[in-house]
Amino acid sequence: RRDEARTPKKLYAVDGTDQDWHRFKSTGKLGQKWDPAMVSTSHHRLTERIQGDVAGGVGSTHYQLRGRYDMDFRISAGAGKFVLLLGGREGTPFNELDFAEGKVGDSRRREIIATRHWGVGRSHLKQHRVRANFTRWHHITVVWKRHKMNVRLDGVRFAHFTRHISKTPMALKIQTAGANIGGAGADARLQVQHLKIS
Repeated sequence: RRDEARTPKKLYAVDGTDQDWHRFKSTGKLGQKWDPAMVSTSHHRLTERIQGDVAGGVGSTHYQLRGRYDMDFRISAGAGKFVLLLGGREGTPFNELDFAEGKVGDSRRREIIATRHWGVGRSHLKQHRVRANFTRWHHITVVWKRHKMNVRLDGVRFAHFTRHISKTPMALKIQTAGANIGGAGADARLQVQHLKIS
């Protein structure tokens, strides 16, 4: 893929498994500027930095049909935005669940949005929002079953999707975007830990 580094990097420290992850490189479809140097792991914690218009991102090479995803995350106040998502394969119809996405211009990190995309355009999506202080650690869970997708924040369900549920495999991506996408501010960082996929 054009937006990923050519050589896969195993990020064992994210979840303690040998699952392959690619560190994003180059430019995304919306103008995101990803640099592998913005991604690091230490003590089972993934960190993606945002510096100006440059940010970090990783994508799992493991695609699966349905399952459960658990992780803790936080993002410091400042520039840019972030998104935790499940996405379909390249070259297939747009199919995505953005289960935790920062709001453009929300430099204080007070809201996330969960969006189910089953095509291109606003007529092919459904959204739910929840407010909290996301500069602090929060636990997020996605449960994807045959006829529904649920998202829970700290054990409380805030997003429930029962239509247009994906019938094809998806993979986890964890990414940030710089000031040119998410808004100006100080350098920032997204951190993810305790990631479990089942």
